[in-house]
Amino acid sequence: MRNRHVHAKAVHAAHRAFTLIELIIVVTLIIVVLGIAVPAFNGMVNASERSLAENTLRVGVAVARDLAVLNGEDSGLLFVRETNGRTRMIPVVKVGTLTDAGNNPFVVGGFDPQSPNPASANAISFERDIYAPVDFASTLQLPRGWGVAGYAEPGTIDRVVGNPAGGITEGWYDSAPYGDDGMNITGGAFDPVRDAGHWVLPESDYFEKFTQSPAASPADGFTSEVSNADANRTPRQSFMLRFESGTGLLLRGGRPALVLDPRPTSLGRLAASEAPRWTRANRIEDAVDWSNRVLTTLSLDLSPAYVPIADESIRVTLIGNYSNDTVLAGAVSRLAIFEDRDLAAGIGASGLNGETNSLYDPISENGYIAFDEDLFSSDATSLYTGQGTVQQGIALGISRWIQGDTNFLELGSFQSDADEDGSVYGDAEVPGASGAAADEPLARIYFIHPGTGDLTEVAR
Repeated sequence: MRNRHVHAKAVHAAHRAFTLIELIIVVTLIIVVLGIAVPAFNGMVNASERSLAENTLRVGVAVARDLAVLNGEDSGLLFVRETNGRTRMIPVVKVGTLTDAGNNPFVVGGFDPQSPNPASANAISFERDIYAPVDFASTLQLPRGWGVAGYAEPGTIDRVVGNPAGGITEGWYDSAPYGDDGMNITGGAFDPVRDAGHWVLPESDYFEKFTQSPAASPADGFTSEVSNADANRTPRQSFMLRFESGTGLLLRGGRPALVLDPRPTSLGRLAASEAPRWTRANRIEDAVDWSNRVLTTLSLDLSPAYVPIADESIRVTLIGNYSNDTVLAGAVSRLAIFEDRDLAAGIGASGLNGETNSLYDPISENGYIAFDEDLFSSDATSLYTGQGTVQQGIALGISRWIQGDTNFLELGSFQSDADEDGSVYGDAEVPGASGAAADEPLARIYFIHPGTGDLTEVAR
């Protein structure tokens, strides 16, 4: 009797267990469901982040414009890329105007705007507007993995503005991708880099963090990581939107402005024997007040008397073009947002640089701002080499991809008119074994309305 009861329990247990075939069917169903659900979920997340990126951009533009209308000063929105891969948007207001050094004062022996010889290297100057962040307007960030580009109009990059002492340029985007070797150049013939329009990326976080300026000595006990730094290049540069006070009208053109964005360290600051402690930008509580004080204080070197070459050298070192606490930013009227991975793949890069979380090398690699050429495939490098330098080719590739020409790498040419309609943009898919994929624009381009500041997406 007992044996029959045990046998019955075993038979009942056997009936409750999954057979191998049933188990395979269940696993297969789970895989199928996941195969459908995961792409759908990823697509939903991507759409959500795209919407968040666009809405954050719209909020930033609206805040910056409102500052111009309500605050009684010209305002702006500065775009800054950080090495953590995030893009910051900083609302700023105009503080004043600076007579800035045209050459690095650490290289030419100081800055003397009152020199009797206006063509001497330490007397060449620019008038630059100064902007500073406002405390009551929060900095905004794009979602992680999203980038922004600004469109530099033809003729606005590193413009030649005079010819004293062999020629001088404004310095805006004077980095290797845009054809400058870091020295002053002379104008004349058509320049395919400076005279063309470009979509530019923020080049704002690739600089020596522990010095006040390129070529300055690092803090005591520290060794400069940028031993081969080119001290004649602008260390930090980006783009901004600028709005007119009172009206809120979008300002286009004009010379690039300097925007205060202090590096968050006390290392490499001017010593207490050179300038008062309040001049250390990392210690400020109100950026607008601090900038005003730097611009209006006559004597900055602790002496009671104003000495031009001493005090003006300190002034431009604190807030001028060759200060590592400022960003040189030109005004743009078109912006583009995109996923970093889409841009990298579209121009033939394997990904982003692990240290900068961007397409750029760290500044210590070359001593100047440059793309990381090791990221790019041999096919991409071969194509880019034909544009003067690989750096210039990458810059052109970025502009073409953002604008909507996404199949130039597949075709192996910047003359990528696959459907032969007279335009390299908007190519339809070419059928057949030797055909090419259609252009599929992934960047979203926005035109900023000059009167209202509204963003209008450009259809392509």
